[in-house]
Amino acid sequence: MLWLKRIKPDKEICDKLKLSEDAEVVYLKRLRYADGNPATLIESYLPYRYVEGIEIIDFTKNFLYRTLEDHFKLEVYEAEELIEAKNIDSGNASLLGIQPESSILLVRRVTYLTDGNIIEYDKVLYRSDIFEYHVKLEGRGQGRLV
Repeated sequence: MLWLKRIKPDKEICDKLKLSEDAEVVYLKRLRYADGNPATLIESYLPYRYVEGIEIIDFTKNFLYRTLEDHFKLEVYEAEELIEAKNIDSGNASLLGIQPESSILLVRRVTYLTDGNIIEYDKVLYRSDIFEYHVKLEGRGQGRLV
């Protein structure tokens, strides 16, 4: 499932992307499956000035970051994520095939280019009944975690 359109973002999205209120963004909503079941709902916001013409890309067959790198020649560098436990609303619950108010993991991500500009703000909903989050922390220097 996929929605892609140019929009005028609200204040929250402008703040996250560090854009003026008259800027346009691309809104991309994708539903991902695991073992044939809906598992993840991804809402992405990208400043349109970086991705003019992205509307012609078929995201049922192409990955977003590969498209940013190969088609738009943008170098994705790093991202910051905030992970929260939430209860899902009824509209998104029906897309993910779960009951309204079910527990989900909400991941909010801000992704940066090598020049420090923000290329993407994501809200990702993960079904907590079929998804687990694994993080590996490695030491730096004298065995310290950083």
